[in-house]
Amino acid sequence: MIGNQNEKVVLFPNMVENLLKKAFTAKEEKRYEEAQGHLLPILQFSPRHPVALLTLALILYDAKCFEEAVELFSFMWEEKIGKRREWLPYYLSCLIQLEDYESISDVLHKATKEEEFQDVMGQFQEISEACDLLRDCGEEQHFTKEVVLNKLETNPDYHHLLEDNLHSGNFEEQLNSIEQLKHIHTNNTVAALKNYLLMDGPEPILKTFALRALREMGEKGEIVIHKFGHEYCTRIEDVPLQDHEVPEKEWKVIEKINEMTDKDNTSFLPFAFQLWMEYLFSIFPLHPKVHNPSGWAAALHYATSKLLHLNQSQKEVANLYGVSMSIVSRNYKNLNDVLIIDSRIR
Repeated sequence: MIGNQNEKVVLFPNMVENLLKKAFTAKEEKRYEEAQGHLLPILQFSPRHPVALLTLALILYDAKCFEEAVELFSFMWEEKIGKRREWLPYYLSCLIQLEDYESISDVLHKATKEEEFQDVMGQFQEISEACDLLRDCGEEQHFTKEVVLNKLETNPDYHHLLEDNLHSGNFEEQLNSIEQLKHIHTNNTVAALKNYLLMDGPEPILKTFALRALREMGEKGEIVIHKFGHEYCTRIEDVPLQDHEVPEKEWKVIEKINEMTDKDNTSFLPFAFQLWMEYLFSIFPLHPKVHNPSGWAAALHYATSKLLHLNQSQKEVANLYGVSMSIVSRNYKNLNDVLIIDSRIR
C-alpha cells in the first residue's frame, strides 16, 4: 500500500511515457474517461507534471467539459506550468464558451506584461477589446439586476435619466440604459424604447438590443424599426434572445466554418461566431440571403482572418470553401458595410 507517502514515490520514466502514450491514443479515439484514467497515476504522484496536466486539460476541452478544463488551465496559468503561449488559445476558448469575459480580459492584460507573450499578443488584440466591452456590458447588467429598482425607489425620476441617456448618450450609455429600462416596465419606459427604434442616430445593433429588451419585458406584437435609412415592420417576439433562435440557414454558416477551420487555432471559431452574431443582430429584422452557407462562411472566415492578422487572401479562402472570389468579395462587402471591419484592423 502506498498510503500517504506520495512524496517518496517516484514513477519510472518508462511508466510515465507509456501512460502518456495510452492517454494520447485514447484521447484521439475520443475515449475520454479511459484517457483520464491513464493520466491520474501520473498526477497522483506528480501533481505539476506539465504534459499530463495539459493533456488532461485538452481532454476536458475536447469533451466540452469547459468548467473543469478552465480550473486546470487557471491553475497552470497562475503557476506558470508548461509553455503557456502554446496552450493559451485553448484557455481563452474555454473562457469564451463560458462567456467569462472578465477572466479573458484579466488573462490577456497580464499576458501583455510578460515577455513570453510579446510577439503573439497581436493576434489576441481584437479578442481583448471585444471582451473588454462585453465584460463592461455584463457588469452593467449584473449591476442593473441588483440595484436599478433600489435606485428607482430612492429617486423616482431615475427613469428620466435613463431615457435621456438612451436618446443622447454615447454607445455605452445607451446600452446601459437599455439594460436597465427593461427592469422598469411602465408605459413610459415602453414608449421610450419604441421611440428609440424610430430614431436615425443609434447604432443598428443597439436598436436590436432595445427590441430584445421589449421582448424580455413581455411586450408582443408588430412594431416599426428604423435602420439603414428605411423603416421595417417586424414582431417583437421574432427578435432572438438566444443563439439557437437564429434561422437554421444562418446557423449553418458557423457549422461550415467549424468544418473548415484549423482545429489548432482554438480562438478562430469563437471569434468568427461573435462576429457573425454581431452582424445578424445589427441587420435584424433583415436577414442575409444564405442560399449557399459556404459563400457566407468564406466571407466570414476572411473577415475573421483579417481581424486576427492571419494574412489569408480572398483567393486562399475562396479555394478552401470551394466558392468563387466574387462571392467572397460580395459577402465580405456586406459584412464590412455593417461592421466596418476594415477600420478595426491595425
